Amino acid sequence: MRNGENLSYFYFPSADTDDYGTGSNWYFVPDDAGRKYRNYQLLLHFLSVPRINWLSNPKTAMPAVIFVNVWQLIPWVCIITMAGLKSLPQDALEAARVDGAKNHHIFFSIVLPMISPLLMIVFMLRFVDAF
Repeated sequence: MRNGENLSYFYFPSADTDDYGTGSNWYFVPDDAGRKYRNYQLLLHFLSVPRINWLSNPKTAMPAVIFVNVWQLIPWVCIITMAGLKSLPQDALEAARVDGAKNHHIFFSIVLPMISPLLMIVFMLRFVDAF
C-alpha cells in the first residue's frame, strides 16, 4: 500500500451507507428505543451525554439531523477534495518554493485558485443534496 491509498476507505465508514441505512441506524442512537438498542444508550451514558429524546425535542431535532447529514456526506467531500489536491501540478508548487514563497502564500496564491472550480462543484453538490 503506497502512502496509505488503500486505507483511505477505512477512514470514511459512512461513505458506503445509503440514506435509509444511515437514517434507521441513527434513529436508535440518540433516542431511548428500548432494550434492543441498549448498547447505544450505554455508550452515550459512558460519554456523559444526557438522556434526551433528540428527535422529539424541537430544540435538538434540527441539530441532530444536521449532524447525521454532515457525518454521512463529509467523506464524499473529502474524497473529491483529496483527488483535486493530488492532481495539482507539482511544477507550480516547486517553482513557488524555489522563489521563496511561504506556505500560506503558496496555498492562497496557487493551490486555492487551482482547486476553486472543484470546490465550487462540491459546494453545489452539497447545496443541491441538502434540499
